[in-house]
Amino acid sequence: MFENLLHPTLLARVLAGVAALAVTLFAASVGVRVLRARSAPPVGTHSEVHIALERRAELVATLVQAAMIFQLLNVVLSIAAADRLSRSVVGAMCAYGVLDLGASGFVMLCVSVFSALCCALWLALHRYDLALPEASLTRVKFAALVGLGPLLALDLALTVRFALSLDLTVVASCCASQLDPAVAATLGAHVGAPQVFFGVAVSAALVSMALALAQQRHDRVTLSHGLALSTLVAVGAAVPAVMGFVAPHVYGSPLHTCPFCLLHADAWGIGWPLFAALFAALPLGLAPALIHTLSRISGEREHARLIERDAARFALYALAAVVLLEVGPVLRYLVVSGGVTVFGH
Repeated sequence: MFENLLHPTLLARVLAGVAALAVTLFAASVGVRVLRARSAPPVGTHSEVHIALERRAELVATLVQAAMIFQLLNVVLSIAAADRLSRSVVGAMCAYGVLDLGASGFVMLCVSVFSALCCALWLALHRYDLALPEASLTRVKFAALVGLGPLLALDLALTVRFALSLDLTVVASCCASQLDPAVAATLGAHVGAPQVFFGVAVSAALVSMALALAQQRHDRVTLSHGLALSTLVAVGAAVPAVMGFVAPHVYGSPLHTCPFCLLHADAWGIGWPLFAALFAALPLGLAPALIHTLSRISGEREHARLIERDAARFALYALAAVVLLEVGPVLRYLVVSGGVTVFGH
């Protein structure tokens, strides 16, 4: 249904995806030329051909940097479009109903998040390459860019498919009828999983914060890889923890577990800063390990160390926000209820 593309947020999402893909493919074409130059003198020599190629590569990298940042916003546009459309769909309480109604809605969202994560890591690689005295990572950077092209194309294709498949005249399934029973069966209080995931998520986040703080003073590969691992655990455990434990305490109901309803005003809109902090923490926590690995290829540690410290510091801030936004609603409910959790114990 092509009229769906006239919806402002859906149209903005599709156009943003087209722009990001177009610039990325153009840059990838330059990247292929860089990769083909392997047999020629290395990039950075004073030959006129390679100097011209370097200048064009710098220009394209700047354009791609803007496109990558724009791709990060596509995740927000995907969720915002689904949430706004829920007001036009009978039976849909939130973005869940619209994502479930369209073809591959949740797959589209997952691909958007994953592509945005890859884009964020590419930005870290790009920043490190620009900081080097010689462009020793240009080939690595453009090789990664060539790999990003198909991923962004898949993201755009799924977005268009989702938009065209929406039938706003049918009755959608709400989160209360589908998601809540499914989560209750797997993460219900009788299973005991919500408390476990919540404890793991908060503990791993605190460990990550300690490692990020230690990385400000010590240059050790174990700290970088430890931060990456603990951040993966913290973010991974946060998903079931938010759905099974945090969300019920926000809603005041053990049976309501929808993460998309956390974006609404009656839930204080806590979902927006919580999910933003979770997403920011993941690439920032992974970036030091990535940069440390790349420094072995470039043979340079001074600039790598600065970028690792910056990423770890901002990861510390993001993880601190995650802990506060996860623990805050639970503590608030405990204070109001006199120390009794939403599950009655």
